[in-house]
Amino acid sequence: CQLPVNIKTAEDGFEGLMQIGRHNPVAIITDLMMPNMDGFSMIQAIHEKFKRTNTKIIVITVLSQDEINERGGLPNDVVVFQKPIPLKDLRNIIRTCIENENSAASV
Repeated sequence: CQLPVNIKTAEDGFEGLMQIGRHNPVAIITDLMMPNMDGFSMIQAIHEKFKRTNTKIIVITVLSQDEINERGGLPNDVVVFQKPIPLKDLRNIIRTCIENENSAASV
Protein backbone atom coordinates (compact mmCIF):
# COMPACT_ATOMS: atom_id res chain seq x y z
CA CYS A 1 0.00 0.00 0.00
CA GLN A 2 1.46 3.34 -1.07
CA LEU A 3 1.13 6.31 1.27
CA PRO A 4 1.20 9.91 -0.01
CA VAL A 5 4.27 11.04 1.93
CA ASN A 6 7.02 13.56 1.39
CA ILE A 7 10.05 12.50 3.42
CA LYS A 8 12.68 14.94 4.72
CA THR A 9 15.81 13.70 6.46
CA ALA A 10 18.19 15.19 9.00
CA GLU A 11 21.63 14.20 10.29
CA ASP A 12 20.98 15.22 13.90
CA GLY A 13 18.47 16.89 16.21
CA PHE A 14 19.48 20.44 15.25
CA GLU A 15 18.89 19.80 11.57
CA GLY A 16 15.69 17.96 12.47
CA LEU A 17 14.35 21.04 14.29
CA MET A 18 15.14 23.19 11.25
CA GLN A 19 13.30 20.74 8.97
CA ILE A 20 10.31 20.74 11.34
CA GLY A 21 10.19 24.55 11.31
CA ARG A 22 10.33 24.64 7.52
CA HIS A 23 7.89 21.86 6.70
CA ASN A 24 5.40 21.57 9.60
CA PRO A 25 5.16 17.74 9.39
CA VAL A 26 2.24 15.57 10.45
CA ALA A 27 4.71 12.96 11.78
CA ILE A 28 8.31 12.92 12.97
CA ILE A 29 10.28 9.68 13.03
CA THR A 30 13.50 9.85 15.02
CA ASP A 31 16.15 7.86 16.77
CA LEU A 32 17.24 8.81 20.28
CA MET A 33 20.96 8.31 19.73
CA MET A 34 22.16 10.99 17.29
CA PRO A 35 25.28 13.16 17.11
CA ASN A 36 25.31 16.75 18.40
CA MET A 37 21.69 17.04 19.62
CA ASP A 38 20.20 13.67 20.56
CA GLY A 39 16.58 12.63 20.15
CA PHE A 40 15.75 13.32 23.80
CA SER A 41 16.79 16.98 23.46
CA MET A 42 15.09 17.33 20.08
CA ILE A 43 11.78 15.97 21.41
CA GLN A 44 11.99 18.27 24.43
CA ALA A 45 12.58 21.25 22.11
CA ILE A 46 9.65 20.20 19.92
CA HIS A 47 7.34 20.11 22.93
CA GLU A 48 8.60 23.50 24.15
CA LYS A 49 8.85 25.40 20.85
CA PHE A 50 6.31 23.87 18.47
CA LYS A 51 2.73 23.99 19.63
CA ARG A 52 1.27 21.87 16.83
CA THR A 53 -0.48 19.24 18.90
CA ASN A 54 -1.42 16.86 16.07
CA THR A 55 2.18 16.14 15.00
CA LYS A 56 2.91 12.54 15.96
CA ILE A 57 6.42 11.81 17.25
CA ILE A 58 7.63 8.27 16.64
CA VAL A 59 10.89 6.98 18.12
CA ILE A 60 12.72 3.97 16.74
CA THR A 61 15.54 2.91 19.08
CA VAL A 62 17.74 0.12 20.39
CA LEU A 63 17.33 1.49 23.93
CA SER A 64 15.14 -0.46 26.33
CA GLN A 65 12.32 1.26 28.21
CA ASP A 66 14.48 1.17 31.36
CA GLU A 67 17.35 2.91 29.52
CA ILE A 68 14.93 5.53 28.18
CA ASN A 69 13.60 6.11 31.70
CA GLU A 70 17.16 6.40 33.10
CA ARG A 71 17.77 9.25 30.62
CA GLY A 72 14.70 11.16 31.74
CA GLY A 73 11.99 9.38 29.76
CA LEU A 74 9.83 10.69 26.96
CA PRO A 75 6.47 12.49 26.87
CA ASN A 76 3.46 10.14 27.05
CA ASP A 77 2.29 10.98 23.52
CA VAL A 78 5.53 9.73 21.91
CA VAL A 79 5.24 6.30 20.28
CA VAL A 80 8.33 4.13 20.87
CA PHE A 81 9.33 1.15 18.73
CA GLN A 82 12.31 -1.07 19.44
CA LYS A 83 14.55 -1.92 16.50
CA PRO A 84 14.03 -3.74 14.20
CA ILE A 85 11.26 -1.52 12.90
CA PRO A 86 7.76 -3.08 12.82
CA LEU A 87 6.90 -1.72 9.36
CA LYS A 88 3.21 -2.70 9.46
CA ASP A 89 2.67 -0.81 12.74
CA LEU A 90 4.68 2.18 11.53
CA ARG A 91 2.70 2.29 8.27
CA ASN A 92 -0.59 2.24 10.22
CA ILE A 93 0.48 5.16 12.42
CA ILE A 94 1.59 7.21 9.39
CA ARG A 95 -1.68 6.42 7.58
CA THR A 96 -3.65 7.63 10.63
CA CYS A 97 -1.59 10.86 10.77
CA ILE A 98 -2.30 11.53 7.09
CA GLU A 99 -6.02 10.79 7.49
CA ASN A 100 -6.24 13.08 10.53
CA GLU A 101 -4.45 15.86 8.65
CA ASN A 102 -6.73 15.48 5.64
CA SER A 103 -9.91 15.50 7.75
CA ALA A 104 -8.72 18.58 9.69
CA ALA A 105 -7.93 20.39 6.43
CA SER A 106 -11.41 19.72 5.02
CA VAL A 107 -13.23 21.18 8.04
